[in-house]
This record gives sequence, C-alpha cells and structure tokens, in this order.
Amino acid sequence: MRPVAEDQPQDDATPQPALEAAAETEAPAPAAAEADTAEADTAETDTAEADTPAPTHLPTPAPSIRGGRRTGAQLVLLGAFALDLLLYGLVVPFLPERAAQLGASPTVTGALFAAYAGGLFIATPPAGWLTDHVGARRTMLAGLGALLAATLLFAFAPDLPLLFAARAAQGASAAVTWTAGLALIAQLYGPGERERVFARVFMATGLGTLIGPPLGGVLYSLGGFRLPFLVAGGLVLLDGLGRLFFIPGRDTLQVERPAPGAARALLRHPLFVLGMLATLAGAAVFALLEPILAPLMAARYGWNALMTGLLFAGVTLIYTAVQPLAVWMIRQRGAQLTIIIGLIASAVGVALLGFAPTLVFALVALAIITLGVTLILAPSLELLTTAGDQSAAQRNQQVGVDEATAAGGGVPHGTLYAAYNLAWAGGILLGPLLSGIATDALGTAAGLGVVALFPLALSLLMTRKAR
Repeated sequence: MRPVAEDQPQDDATPQPALEAAAETEAPAPAAAEADTAEADTAETDTAEADTPAPTHLPTPAPSIRGGRRTGAQLVLLGAFALDLLLYGLVVPFLPERAAQLGASPTVTGALFAAYAGGLFIATPPAGWLTDHVGARRTMLAGLGALLAATLLFAFAPDLPLLFAARAAQGASAAVTWTAGLALIAQLYGPGERERVFARVFMATGLGTLIGPPLGGVLYSLGGFRLPFLVAGGLVLLDGLGRLFFIPGRDTLQVERPAPGAARALLRHPLFVLGMLATLAGAAVFALLEPILAPLMAARYGWNALMTGLLFAGVTLIYTAVQPLAVWMIRQRGAQLTIIIGLIASAVGVALLGFAPTLVFALVALAIITLGVTLILAPSLELLTTAGDQSAAQRNQQVGVDEATAAGGGVPHGTLYAAYNLAWAGGILLGPLLSGIATDALGTAAGLGVVALFPLALSLLMTRKAR
C-alpha cells in the first residue's frame, strides 16, 4: 500500500474505505503502520460479519482528502440524489395533461412515465464501466450534461417522441448519478462511517420525493408547462457547479482500475448475491403498494385520491425519519441481521395490511412495512460495498500488492452500484406486478398474504447463510 505521490498522474479513484483514518492523518504512514491500521479498522467491522475475511491490501486514500472538503463533497452528492428524485416527481401533476393534449392515450401516457425505467436500465451498465475505468467524477460530470439536456428537452418538446426521449434521458442521467455518486461515497468513507452516509442518501431522496410533485404543480399553475423545467434547469446548473468545485478529482484521488475478471469474481461473492436479492426485495415491497393502496383505502375506508396522496407523503416522511435507526442497527448488529429483521417486518406488514379490519390497523401495517423497507435498503448498500472490498482484497492478497497495483487492484465500485441500480429497477417493476396479479387472482387479503412470502423466504435464506 503506497500513498499517492504529489508528482504522480492522478485521477478519480477507488480508495479503500477501511483505511480512511490512515489517509486523513497529517502525513502518510509507513507501510507497516498502514497495514496495522487496516487490520485494526477492519476488525471492528468483522464483528458484524464474522464469517467473512477482512479486506486488506487495498490502495490507501490520498491524504489530501480531509474533513472539510470531504464534507463539501458529501453535501453535493446528497443534493444530487435529492435533485434526481425531485425531478422524477416534478412532472407527476402535469405531464399526463400535456401528453393528452398531444394525443396520447392512457396507455401511451403510462409508457411515457415508464420510459424513465427504460433509460435507467440501458444506461446503468455503461455508467458502471465508466465509473470503474474513467473515474467517478468525470462520469458524474457527463451525467450532468445528460440531465440538463433532458430537462431542456422536456421544456421545448413539441411532440410525444421528444417527450419520450426526454423522459428516457432523465432515467439515463439518474443511472449515472446513482452509480458514480455511490461509488464516490464508498471511496471517501470507511466502514465506520459509510452506513451513516448511506442513510443520509435515503433521507435526501425522501425529501426530494416529497418536494417534487407539489413544486411541479405550483410552478405549472404559475407559468404553464415550461416554467417547471426552466426552474429545474437552474437547479441542475447549481448542482453542476457543486459537482465541478467540490467533487474530488485528479488532484486528490488516484485511479485504481479493477483487475480483469474482478466483476466476475464479485458476482460469485455470497455477500454480493445476498445484497442484490435484498435490494430487489426492498424495492419490490416499497413499490407493491402503488397499484393497490388507493383502491384498498377507497373500498374499505372511503378515502379519496387526496387522502391517499397524503398517506403516501406520510409513508415517505416515516421512511426518511427512521433512517438513523437503520444506522444504529447496522452498527450494533451488522448489515445482514438488520436486513433479516427488515425482511421479516416487511412480510408481517404486508400480510397485516391484507386483512386489516380497521383504519388504525391498516395505518400500523403501513408503518411496519415502511420500517421494514428502511431496514433493508441502507444495509443492502453496506453489504454490497463490503462484498466489493473483500472480493478485491482477496485477489490482491493472493497476487501481492505490487502485482495487484500493476494489474489494477481497485474495488469495482462502478460494477457494484450499477448492479444495485439494476436490482432497484427490477424491484420497482416486480413489486406492482406481483401485488396486482396476486390480489386480482386471490383477493386483497389472500393475495397480499402470498406476496408476503417473498420477503419472508428471503429472510430465511439469509438467516441460513449468516450461520
């Protein structure tokens, strides 16, 4: 492990989070001292994941990444994640009307909204490759260009094909932001801090989700179809300035490309597989409410659309507020056990919602589901990141540090978070499909009972693997 020399060529990098404490001292520590620090830092993390070896023999972060600049980078990244969800929801109040004016049927309008997921799926693999091979900062700046282009295209699109192109480009820019942005967090923060920052990411996205639709409705009522996107374009430019001036680049982070075959090795890592399944399940549980909650609340309790909308806002607030609990549980019990508890809570909540006899009972069930999803998603990110650390460390330990550095010994963070994006997108597609088919075929109570078996089965699988 070697500190970055001042005269070496530098670029965006994948520093090893477990060694961050060593990197933030006034001067680089000798190699032997760094090794001792790595062993001490990873030992604490391994108490939660005792069945897996500690990551060692990974590149040391550049010592110029210190508290103030690192905090600035974190704030910019959190703002980028929040802006992504804000722009996602900004169009909800008025895009259907605009599409209808251009001759779209309800089916075409639904496809227009779904174009976001299509762009996300298509752009995620290239975003992962670029993050690993070009650098996270450069990839995020490229994504910013796509986001600004999508926003302006929305504002001036004269027909449906260009609206479809704008929505797909919006999804593509989200793929870049999430893949490269999460990679930067993993590069800047170690296991003792990373879970807290991941929780802040979900808090930021919760706020963006809450702000987007009402902001879009207000701006549309004030200035018509273009005004929301012109305001959004200004927000994108502010985000761009933050990315340009606060995201660390060549002068602070050294490129460590993943070794050939690193992605294939990662796919075989058990923690990676479990983290992917947990992400899929968490996203599916969160999204399964979309097609069934409004009809359920209307049929049982006489709620209208406004009341159901406020209920979704309440669910988002709970999701945002309980993120610190997820951090505490990860630190006290480890990521795997936290995910298992979240899966069980989600299964219980979904089953209870199916036969809730009273409104209070249904609201409690929704709160349990929200708590369960919270205890799944943030720990899943930590589990995936740990899998990447360990997979790269195992290879580097086998071949030796010098050979690993020459071949590319970095953690494949781009691959990691591209996979996370795909699992999330798969979950938000799978959840509504499962709940819709099950409740249509079996009724609400029995259908949701069957759907609840999915997270329950995964919790049993993870319990078995954790032993």
